[in-house]
Amino acid sequence: MIGAARDHLYRDIDVALALAGAQNESRGTRPALPADIHFFLNDVQRIALSSLDNFGWKLAFIRRPLFSPPLVVVKNSSKGKLAILEEDGSVNLSPQIKWRH
Repeated sequence: MIGAARDHLYRDIDVALALAGAQNESRGTRPALPADIHFFLNDVQRIALSSLDNFGWKLAFIRRPLFSPPLVVVKNSSKGKLAILEEDGSVNLSPQIKWRH
């Protein structure tokens, strides 16, 4: 019985440490691209994203800050440049955002 309780305690500690490590990452355990991408894009952004694909731009991630609208980030893989896909479908190549690397 004592051995089982000790194993359970160690398992709980391992889970707590894993969760603490994940929380050090700003987005926690959420993936960069949610499964329901279209929930975060308006119609204009969906159309623009489809057009941008022809120019080498791909959806990189969606920032989902609390109490703020989501930021749709696209990346041009050939140039390694990140940009914001604005709500009006325009591409902001010089956003005032600090990117983590």
